[in-house]
Amino acid sequence: MIDLIALCAIQFLSKEPIPSMLQELYKESYSCEKFEPFQKTLSVEKLENINQYFPADRPTWPLILNPLDRESSKMATLLIDYGITPGFILPTTSDKSYLNNPKQFKQIKILRDTGAIPIATVQNTRPSTLNAARYYWCMHGACPAGWYLADGINEDFRSAPDGLYISAQHWYKKINLPIPDRVINFNKKDIIPWGQIQPINTFNDISANRLSSSYNFVPEFKEKWQYLRVKYQYNKGNLHTSYLGSVILFVGEVSFWIWDRLHLVEFNIFSVINENFSWVVFFIGMLNIVFLVKSAFRKRKGTAE
Repeated sequence: MIDLIALCAIQFLSKEPIPSMLQELYKESYSCEKFEPFQKTLSVEKLENINQYFPADRPTWPLILNPLDRESSKMATLLIDYGITPGFILPTTSDKSYLNNPKQFKQIKILRDTGAIPIATVQNTRPSTLNAARYYWCMHGACPAGWYLADGINEDFRSAPDGLYISAQHWYKKINLPIPDRVINFNKKDIIPWGQIQPINTFNDISANRLSSSYNFVPEFKEKWQYLRVKYQYNKGNLHTSYLGSVILFVGEVSFWIWDRLHLVEFNIFSVINENFSWVVFFIGMLNIVFLVKSAFRKRKGTAE
């Protein structure tokens, strides 16, 4: 099936249906007032090339991709010293490798304390998904200020909670359906396409010519929620709450600090049982003998009385 959308006197063709929400984003994002097509006679183009016909000045937002790296906080400090507040992608909860080393969580908190903004990766925008991810990371000292949709947005985004979302540069798992390559405001939600993200892996990714306001921007963060009726809200990259709210986060962090280490202790106990099964059986057998002897003495004493 071939679908079509007409924008600024050009017909963009797609080999598959164009979702209605994506058509809305195109119409809201592209302005025809200053539009000048590359070729005056061109009237038909592939949808994959739609962003080439609507050029715009697009600064990027620096985003640190590996927050567990010890150099990440130094990179964040360098950017902040130049007046650029970077973000960082929190590890995905599907990747459990970092759970075996709870000390790595300290790197995340150090990075957050520099002023860098935590962004959590989620598979969908359902409130239950966002609440679970928010609770987990808040209890590790890095409440998310926004969300990263690695597979792109879809129609469910209409009912997503208000906030900041970073999306792949295409519709949900549809590379042939690009989204507008500029910050999009849709139903009180901000969408930043990955094309406006400057991925930071090493110091080499922070080039001197990009340490300028003309090459960078910092998005607005509007994330807000409640725990036990206590309000939390991001404002200009800083998390604001009451004294009670701070206490709740502190207690939560302490409880998860213990839980993360109990997880390892539990794992090690099972490992010990597997490696020393015969000794464990012997120990349990001896305990049973002791209990039987005690029980026999109690019965004899009771009979004598």
